[in-house]
Amino acid sequence: MKLQSIIALLAISATTALAQTEMGPHDKTWGIDKHRYSRGFLITRISGENLSYKTTNISYRSMDTVIYDRIKQAVDNMEEDTAYQLFCRVIRQYAPGGVLSLAAIRPSMEWGNHKNFTVVIKDSLDARTLYRETMKEQYPESMYDGQGGFDYMVSCVIFIDKYIGETFYVYVLDTYGSTERYKFKIQRPIK
Repeated sequence: MKLQSIIALLAISATTALAQTEMGPHDKTWGIDKHRYSRGFLITRISGENLSYKTTNISYRSMDTVIYDRIKQAVDNMEEDTAYQLFCRVIRQYAPGGVLSLAAIRPSMEWGNHKNFTVVIKDSLDARTLYRETMKEQYPESMYDGQGGFDYMVSCVIFIDKYIGETFYVYVLDTYGSTERYKFKIQRPIK
């Protein structure tokens, strides 16, 4: 059991590193009704604007994509089979619905505390809640903003513990002060 906990932590760190590079937490240009591609999925921002002082962005990878990326990395690095096979087993067990990554920039440490963020996933009709998680208390990373101050980055990786389909809605609720809602539609594009 202890070994699986260690592997789960390694899986989180590996998926966090990949997610931060693909979703651009500093990208203030992702506006309402604009699209981004994330590893085979089209993500459309439906509501919740990125502003000059705060951003909220997400990315998504299916379980199959996470496993494919890890196997490709193992082959590229000529790793032993057991390391990536264990990783793949853990992902299959803990993230059959895929991995959702949240990156948000906030102007204060208190506002950027992870406990202020809740992620809700709804079905393709935007009616039934399939998954809900409020982040645990954790203070954000501080970053120099280039103007003599600091911004604070929230970076969360959410392992979705059940299959959720190929089209679904994601709500990011920011409950600091008053509740702000960011809504995204995620779908596999028709080929």
